[in-house]
Amino acid sequence: MSAGQKLTADQAHQVLERVRNEVQQQTLQELFVKISERCFDACVTKPGSKLSSSEQKCLTQCMDRYVDTMTVVSQTMQKRGEQEQ
Repeated sequence: MSAGQKLTADQAHQVLERVRNEVQQQTLQELFVKISERCFDACVTKPGSKLSSSEQKCLTQCMDRYVDTMTVVSQTMQKRGEQEQ
């Protein structure tokens, strides 16, 4: 497509959807990094070459709590969005 051509409504919608998907994916990646850092800071008190079993358990539980919370929040937001439509 040359610089002088305009996008059709369908093409503009497709581009917008791609941008939204990429932003959503990047946001999820950033959230995962933040969660990982927070759980690591909370669970690993003395970093070493290996995680102790208690550190592994703590990390698993911490990540599970965040995932469960994000699932509830996501489902709630989706339901609200459907109700608004």
